[in-house]
Amino acid sequence: MPPNFRALDVTARYLGFARPIAAAVRAHGVRRIVAVSSLGRGFPGRAGLLSAAWALDDVLEASGAAYRSLQPPFFMENLLHQVASIRDQGTFVLAADPDQPLAAVAGNDIARAAAGLLAHPTWTGQEDVPVREPVDHTPREMAEIMTEVLERPIAYRQTTVADYGAQYAAHGASPAIVQGVVEMAQAQAAGVYPPAPAGTDGTSFGDWCDLVLAPAVASAEA
Repeated sequence: MPPNFRALDVTARYLGFARPIAAAVRAHGVRRIVAVSSLGRGFPGRAGLLSAAWALDDVLEASGAAYRSLQPPFFMENLLHQVASIRDQGTFVLAADPDQPLAAVAGNDIARAAAGLLAHPTWTGQEDVPVREPVDHTPREMAEIMTEVLERPIAYRQTTVADYGAQYAAHGASPAIVQGVVEMAQAQAAGVYPPAPAGTDGTSFGDWCDLVLAPAVASAEA
């Protein structure tokens, strides 16, 4: 769903998208829906933007159509917003504990999973479909991988959750979005994403750095 960083209510933003879809599905007899939600569905606490995505799941499931909820965790592409810092200061910043694994996903893997489901429309029922990298890495390990791929020292710096939210506010995000981002970061710190199971198929963080991050850094230097 296209982001709206000035939304006044995060959940209402998601439901305003999901409810007309569910109504159209019922009205026209659509048999299958594929949507992108978030890993961690069933988490008992508040999870900000993640909770809003799970509310979207509930509405689309209630349409009665067969449903696949693609559930990614942290997007590796979020790091592209920090290309300048990675290039100039050799650092990247998140609110995550440096030694706590952070599940992540490459955006291409989400597209690939969705395309596979849409290209073979024989499935039925309603299921959650995790989409993630094969091995979870801690932010400290991510820095080590960046260092190896980029061939320059890269360090991880942890920021506070409050400062993390303040960064969004400084770029014009609404109070509701800031709260949603803060609650999401707190949920991630509380273990909202389950560990990667053995045999998970997806783009590794090292491959993503090689294919996406390294060219982005090189382009910024040109």
